[in-house]
Amino acid sequence: MSKSKHFYNLQQRQTYIDQELQKAIGNGDVSHLDGAGKPLPIEDDIHTPAEMRSAYKILKDNDLQPDWIMLNKDIDRALQAFHQQLNQAWGELERRQRIAVSTRARRKAEQRWKIQRLQLQDVVERLNSKILTYNLKVPSGISHKTPLNLDREIKRLSE
Repeated sequence: MSKSKHFYNLQQRQTYIDQELQKAIGNGDVSHLDGAGKPLPIEDDIHTPAEMRSAYKILKDNDLQPDWIMLNKDIDRALQAFHQQLNQAWGELERRQRIAVSTRARRKAEQRWKIQRLQLQDVVERLNSKILTYNLKVPSGISHKTPLNLDREIKRLSE
């Protein structure tokens, strides 16, 4: 590397360091170093409590994940399916109400919506149970999930 330089801010220094590293890599000056071309070994996860590190390492070494991570993925898939089901039911209600020419047809559309709403409420209750379990299992520092409220979700669609 060249002589010592004066930098006016941290960004200038970082840019200079990046440029020098790129030059060294381009010249092949770092290819002889131990571990060249390999990922850095990261042994300690500062976000994992010390008492859990060995358990997490065993899971990682066996391509497994902690229960709360798998539960999070399951909840995300279920939330996506719920929103799809809700959008579909709401769209059907709007369509039926638009084309209904008689009071009887409107009542039939409303009855259909009530049935779908009960089914959706059942889905919400199951999802909220999973969300509660997730929130109890997730380590501190990880955001909790907000339970669903069907009325709030419907209101969001109607606005």
